[in-house]
Amino acid sequence: MINNKIKCIIALIALSVTFGSCRKFLKQELNNDPTALEYPDPVVMLPTAIANLAYYYGGDLTRYDALITQQVNGGGNQWISLENYNFVDADFDNVWNGLYVTTLNNLARTGEYCKEKNYVHYLGITKILSAFTYATLVDHFNDIPYTEALQGIELLQPKFDDASGIYTSLHTQLNEGIALLDEVNEGRAPSNDDLLFGGDTDSWKAFAHAIKARMYMHTKNYTEAKAELGMAGGIDAKMVFTSPSSGPMYQFDDNRFGDIEYMGSYIYNEMTTIGDSRIYNYVDTAFNSLGATYYRADQPVFLISAMEQKFMEAEILARAGDASAAASLESAVAMSYDFVNGDTTGMAASLATYPYNDADPLSDRLKAVMMQKYFAMFLQPESFADYRRTGYPELTATSGPSVPRRFLYPTDEKNTNPNTPSGVTLFLPRVFWDN
Repeated sequence: MINNKIKCIIALIALSVTFGSCRKFLKQELNNDPTALEYPDPVVMLPTAIANLAYYYGGDLTRYDALITQQVNGGGNQWISLENYNFVDADFDNVWNGLYVTTLNNLARTGEYCKEKNYVHYLGITKILSAFTYATLVDHFNDIPYTEALQGIELLQPKFDDASGIYTSLHTQLNEGIALLDEVNEGRAPSNDDLLFGGDTDSWKAFAHAIKARMYMHTKNYTEAKAELGMAGGIDAKMVFTSPSSGPMYQFDDNRFGDIEYMGSYIYNEMTTIGDSRIYNYVDTAFNSLGATYYRADQPVFLISAMEQKFMEAEILARAGDASAAASLESAVAMSYDFVNGDTTGMAASLATYPYNDADPLSDRLKAVMMQKYFAMFLQPESFADYRRTGYPELTATSGPSVPRRFLYPTDEKNTNPNTPSGVTLFLPRVFWDN
């Protein structure tokens, strides 16, 4: 019965975001979730939040970030205009409302319920998922509502908090989540309603450490990032969409074939030039569409992967001039080939195109790592963060002098909340860590 209930919830989420994906998510105000239940029981609310987060992370965020980092091209409808950075505020309503209304709001209500019931492991999970979601919002919008967010009708116009302060608070929140998962749980515990790890507390703690590592990479605190990676242990945090729902990129390509194109993009041209076989799994050249790796109903959405963590390790070692960086880089690339192709055929040629040499200047060592990471992180939002903090790949703007550095605040928020910062463009002010 519970399994069927969870499947129905995910199907309804997929249906709602499918019909809302062109412009706006169904909502009345920022804090009014039309899918919320009267009693926020975690067995229903947790899978709802996870599925919604994965759908937007692997959908709207992925598409916009991939377009900006030139992993895809605009092929039809508004995507032709978006390729030339003609974004408008309303383009970001979906992802903002989806992450605040159905993800964070559900997690907040579930957390309050679990705190009252002393469901400590559920409470720890809500803290970790909330921290991931808030960090994702900061990474794209900079200052956002945080301390006054999710108050319902009691506070419909929350203030926007300083992004760097939010990051500091999120590290504390992640530590709190880890501590709660270490407690003896005398109440209910998650199981198959946990769509990421099936209730495994060690995996959730590893995920929390991986999030912290990524955040430390953004803020250039490589010592702390290395320590957190050691505790993350190469966790894969992914959701696999299963029938009757389907993965967000698969669904988009199915419903809006031709809106996004893949051949002729920067990544396609680079990878075909060097003969990197992974590109033909990313892209179906017969139809200029999504390839077999992601064009599948059971498309996995990675919130963070073991492969990404191995690339982070390689970058940290490269920055430190550690001789083991080359081995870490090779391991990371091998993980990508294994995921995409099932073998490492052609990997040596790919590595030789951007060779890593210990004696090279830091800029060359970093380029070798980040270009390989860019190739491996196809359709992963973190590629946009990597571009901003390292300058790789060295993209040429498709229009005007500069590549966008952030998202615009959405129309819904600007129209209902006078605290929304003004004067924001796609280029300024940058996200606080983007300097």
